[in-house]
Amino acid sequence: MRTKLRRDERTGRLLGLAVLVSLGLAIGVQGCSSSGRPKRPERAPIVRDLPVVLRGTVGSEVTIRGLEPVVVSGYGLVVGLDGTGSGDVPQSIRATLEAEMRRMGVGTELSGRLKDITPGQLIDDPNTAVVLVQAMAPPGAPVGTKFDVRVSALPGSATSSLSGGTLWTTDLRPGLANPTGPDVLPIARARGPIFLNPFADANSSDVTPDEVVGRVLDGGEMSNPRSITVQLDNPSHSRAREIVRALNTAFPRQGREAVARGLNDEAIELTVPARWRARPEEFLKLVNFTRIDQAFKEDWAQRYAQSMVQQPELSEDLSWCLRALGPVAIPFVRPLYDHPELRPRMTAIEVGGYLGDALAREPLEGVVASGAPAERADAIRLMARLPVDGRVNRYLRQMLDSEDVELRIAAYEALEELNDPTVRRRQLAGKFELHQAPSAHPLIYVTQQHTPRIVVLGDDVELSRPLFVRGWDGRLMMNASSSAEPVRTMYRDPITGRAQEADVAPALDRVIELFAHESTPEHPAPGFDMTYSQVVGALCAIVEAGGIDAQFLPESDRLSLAIVRGMAQAEVEDRPELSGDGAVDRVEVPAIAEREAPSTTESGTQAGYVVPLQTATPKLKSDNPK
Repeated sequence: MRTKLRRDERTGRLLGLAVLVSLGLAIGVQGCSSSGRPKRPERAPIVRDLPVVLRGTVGSEVTIRGLEPVVVSGYGLVVGLDGTGSGDVPQSIRATLEAEMRRMGVGTELSGRLKDITPGQLIDDPNTAVVLVQAMAPPGAPVGTKFDVRVSALPGSATSSLSGGTLWTTDLRPGLANPTGPDVLPIARARGPIFLNPFADANSSDVTPDEVVGRVLDGGEMSNPRSITVQLDNPSHSRAREIVRALNTAFPRQGREAVARGLNDEAIELTVPARWRARPEEFLKLVNFTRIDQAFKEDWAQRYAQSMVQQPELSEDLSWCLRALGPVAIPFVRPLYDHPELRPRMTAIEVGGYLGDALAREPLEGVVASGAPAERADAIRLMARLPVDGRVNRYLRQMLDSEDVELRIAAYEALEELNDPTVRRRQLAGKFELHQAPSAHPLIYVTQQHTPRIVVLGDDVELSRPLFVRGWDGRLMMNASSSAEPVRTMYRDPITGRAQEADVAPALDRVIELFAHESTPEHPAPGFDMTYSQVVGALCAIVEAGGIDAQFLPESDRLSLAIVRGMAQAEVEDRPELSGDGAVDRVEVPAIAEREAPSTTESGTQAGYVVPLQTATPKLKSDNPK
């Protein structure tokens, strides 16, 4: 009996222990669940107020972050000046640059010829100048993407000219340069020879604002780009997967990375495909108007085309919806090429040209012949997208003879994109490209952005004779007393003071070759070794003196205006001197509008180009420690 009682007592204790363990586990589970990720507070679904026909696109349900170009800036060092630099640098900027140069080996055996020069001595050298470097980094640009950068002497410094200078490698960080601010990871770098605007006053010896403001054409390069993120209005794993699937279907994988990659239920990361690297803004526009449901494309193309007639005020958005659908939309826009109403007709023709519809050729020619001035040049450029057709090339060659200078340039650009043999191309001394094409109206067109390029339109353009040109206070002299003799040319280098003379044939391309060529033992032909900026300035001086019967047209300047707008936005978003950490040193930014007046002529932009660094000279033109 006693044994049974002990057994029952032991059994009871075991049952009690089991109950306690169960309770403990329950409490533990409850504790774990309460310490996990809190649930997202429920909110009413966001529904955008959009026309019904525009719903169901990616842009109708998301916000794309990183859509705008990013202002990047930094402080750098320009070398190779002719005593026109200065050591006037605020202490905060000087300390930052000296520390950076020490990290790069300046003043040590690692820097070669700079081993006996301290960073401070290098900054104080009159042949160097500390500059502010600014740029607009394109949205979504992948590693290696090139862009222009703006270089300006520090306000209040004694630097009088950046002519002949080369920018050493400079890190560029988002926002306004602030050496006393928090350390921000650089996303790009810049370097290369400086291009100065030669059009302010080529014959004046006075210092103009343009001499302390220049740019490095395609001198910026993305090194750590920012990603583009698609933020869903209403978080949903299933909807995020549908958007990822739609974008990867619309933009098939061309390399190792897919275009869209889901991060979570409310964010998707975008990668700009290689095909769109030079046109990231256009790619993002197509992303916005891509349909999430990729089925029934023909039905949607028909509906979009009908809506352009029924709701012409939506034509711009509908045109991008049709472009995002791709070639499947072509049969549905063709009937609108001759629509009686202007807006649907023009939109349909633009869409057809964009999608490469061969039947859009004649309608585009009609726009060129009788369209509005703003539409005519765009119609010519769209013709470069059409399928291979000899009639397109012949028409564009004819447009090189147009009396309208904008149409002539548009025709040249379209032929260049088509790689038409009418455009003859040469690389001169590794400094710039020289393009030539026939035209009844001679024109010299020079780029000030991206690819350094001089375009000569005309049939065998030559210098006028008799000829006398005196430019740059006598540093450039050209003389020919009759048409039977060559042109006697003298040029004095502004840095070395060395004067050179040469006889040159009157053909303009030969003159440009003489200006750009550097005479070496391997290539002993005469040459003045001018920079691209100097060659452009010399051509401008010749035209102004009546030495060439041709129109001279510089490409319009968009970079300065874009930086001004970007800085204004950055100033609104981030005022570090008003931060919660207290006041910081205010670093003044040069007033771009005052220091560089943009050219007023119109033109398009060109493709990417890697600006070559100049060879080493006694004035440290390329002894870059980086």
